[in-house]
Amino acid sequence: MNPAHIFPNGKQPFNAYLMQQSLLDEDAHPLGLLPNIAWSTEPSISIAGNVATIKGCIRNDGNAALNGPLYVTFYKNDTIAANILAVDNLNKRLMPNEIFCFTTKVYNLGSFAPITNLWISVNDSAGYYPYGAQCERDGRRKFPFPTFNFLAAVNSCRDSAVINVRPLLTAVPCANSTNLSVTSATTTIGTVTDSTFVYYLPPLIERDTVDFTIDCNGIILSGKIFIRIIECPAEASDTEDNEQILKHRRSSETDGISTVWVIR
Repeated sequence: MNPAHIFPNGKQPFNAYLMQQSLLDEDAHPLGLLPNIAWSTEPSISIAGNVATIKGCIRNDGNAALNGPLYVTFYKNDTIAANILAVDNLNKRLMPNEIFCFTTKVYNLGSFAPITNLWISVNDSAGYYPYGAQCERDGRRKFPFPTFNFLAAVNSCRDSAVINVRPLLTAVPCANSTNLSVTSATTTIGTVTDSTFVYYLPPLIERDTVDFTIDCNGIILSGKIFIRIIECPAEASDTEDNEQILKHRRSSETDGISTVWVIR
């Protein structure tokens, strides 16, 4: 290239006196050798039981190799370190213009309840993103999960109640449900089956919230159950079922839950 050449925008590639190498490329952009990771095929997700399988293809459209290891990190709900679910090493060095297709998995989804979104982040090592230097940050994708919030009540006649999740899922067909997982920050959760769990009443509170995740016909559903503990009726018998499901609704929000409790 002629060192005296001047681009239309007025930039000159060489200093005509010192003759040093240009810091601009042929389009007069700053010259830098970096990889750039982009999705050549958008990732897809499938869920079977308690396992999520993610497939996708990435391309290095930069002008340098992305050296391995190539890490993939999964998050729930938001891409912060506290929400990391798993980290996978794809063990790949990606050359310029190379396309790489991969399959990776996240296990034990139920133990991470509640999940509203599952994120995949390529070239991400446990929150260190990008792990290998790259031009742009386009390696993250989000998969929404169906979220359900329910209103329920138990009376205080006994110290525990059995809550059945399946009848609450009327907004979706749920003939078969498995891998129910329930967590609570305030009380102990007892025996958990495919669709029921034992809720131990915490002392001295009138309302509580538990998180759940369940596999409903291969679709992972999650959300919250808002529990109201009602006073034990004076005429209640020892054999009376102390679980009363009052109301339910499907929602992606946790605010604005009705305080009107209508016993059916």
